[in-house]
Amino acid sequence: MNRFKRGFSALVLIGGLIAFMPSCTTVKPVVFRNLKPMSFDSLFHEMNTHQVNFSSLNAKVAVSYNKKGSDDATFRVQVRIQKDSLIWASIIPAMGIEAARAELTPDSLKLLNRMKKNYMLGDYRVLDSLLHTSVNYSVLQSLLVGNDLSGYRILSSKAETDREGYLITLHRESTSSGSSMTNTNIPTELTQKIWLDPNDFKIRKQYLEQQTTDHDTKELWVYYDTYQNIQGQLLPEKMRIVLNSRPKTEIFLTFKKIDLNKTYGFPFYIPEDYTKLF
Repeated sequence: MNRFKRGFSALVLIGGLIAFMPSCTTVKPVVFRNLKPMSFDSLFHEMNTHQVNFSSLNAKVAVSYNKKGSDDATFRVQVRIQKDSLIWASIIPAMGIEAARAELTPDSLKLLNRMKKNYMLGDYRVLDSLLHTSVNYSVLQSLLVGNDLSGYRILSSKAETDREGYLITLHRESTSSGSSMTNTNIPTELTQKIWLDPNDFKIRKQYLEQQTTDHDTKELWVYYDTYQNIQGQLLPEKMRIVLNSRPKTEIFLTFKKIDLNKTYGFPFYIPEDYTKLF
């Protein structure tokens, strides 16, 4: 996978980040003992109460990407989100010149490669092939800001205490009817495990598992190591994404200079001399 694909793969699975070097280390989880049991309804309510409420977001992100068998990649990403409608990103490698630009909506994907002077227009099947995991717009947006998934109804649920906080387990089904779900191999159901910090009920870790129609299991781990206070709300500061695909992929992200609820531009222009890949 070339630098362009590595950069894009890390970008689209984020969440948005204080310069992060390739030698970054993970944060040892805090151990909680003797937690008072809480019902699922109470925990789910507390989690939703403490979620990030925003209309738009702008963040500078530092990314370190490691895939077994490939060279590490470190780069910066400018991320902008218009809630529930658009994720825009500019990928800037070490030399400081923009290498790629991406625009994602709930049912479409645009990708511009300035290094190769080409571009792609498609849907979320492109992400499925690049990342070897099934994601859609709502999942990406939720991961970026540390919120629970939107666009998924709960089929069954369970709550328990754990050494790493409160653990809620959910079996969920997508409510999306957009073209992001037109690939029949993309599952509409998933199993989700969420570990909540008992002090602030923010998501500290979550696990997503999906079974595709060809009986392939796709797993995704997301670790929120630290949060930061932005305008009275807690947003991710350092996070780690682990794709249990073959080969295993780890993405480290650090968010900085986050702004909320301002008016941002989302420029995406394709030069006439660029070649369309698909």
